[in-house]
Amino acid sequence: MLFSRKQNINFLDSIPSSARETERWDREWINYLNTEDPRPFLIPYDNLHKEQAVIDNFSKLSEAEILDVRLCQELPALRIWIPGSDLVNKKVLEIGCGPGFLGKQMGLVAQHYLGIDYSKLALSIAKLVSPNNCNYIHISERQNILKYANSIDTMVGRFFFIHQNFDNAIWLLKLAHILLKSGGVVSADFYKPTSGIEQGIVFPAKHNLSSQYPSCAFEYSQLEIQELAAQCGFKIASTHHHLEMQRLFVRFEK
Repeated sequence: MLFSRKQNINFLDSIPSSARETERWDREWINYLNTEDPRPFLIPYDNLHKEQAVIDNFSKLSEAEILDVRLCQELPALRIWIPGSDLVNKKVLEIGCGPGFLGKQMGLVAQHYLGIDYSKLALSIAKLVSPNNCNYIHISERQNILKYANSIDTMVGRFFFIHQNFDNAIWLLKLAHILLKSGGVVSADFYKPTSGIEQGIVFPAKHNLSSQYPSCAFEYSQLEIQELAAQCGFKIASTHHHLEMQRLFVRFEK
């Protein structure tokens, strides 16, 4: 499923990226930083107290270990499901990177980190707090995004795919397919309710996005995840149901 540069540009032009969307996400981040502790997002990477022993051993850590590991004393666990060998000295992509919470940490172990987001406010913060091997691009910057075509090793998402409905997941994975090299991987975190745990607002995967509940979750069936893979040119390499986090972690491979 390889496309020409013109086809890639046409696809990128179809991604919703209006000024209204940018403004909406800027407002979301202003609200979030006003209501939550903003310090984890605003601390520059060079002011963090690194867990050097963890960083030195990072490539040997399993998915379960990476999920709960902390690279810096001031920040919570990474909460991504992928082995360290897919991150260390690799080119790593995050779509929906926000103000660089994950990026400034991936910059400590990755060869290069690329973050893409809607919010120009969040991207401005990310650029200020991240090391030099991190680059941040607004979703509207088509030509800059295309410079990374077929070059990325790994895409990660932290509390990300849980908030994407089916239509959003399609264009996100198609964009990932353009940017990943052959054999590249996507680690996606889909919502999977666990019996006995109280639920928030959860819609079926093919439900429309909700303006009333912007932080809602979308639940995918196994067939819908297989449909995503088929439509976007990926194979499903593995899945893992994490009961406590209510996640189905899916590894897609190009």
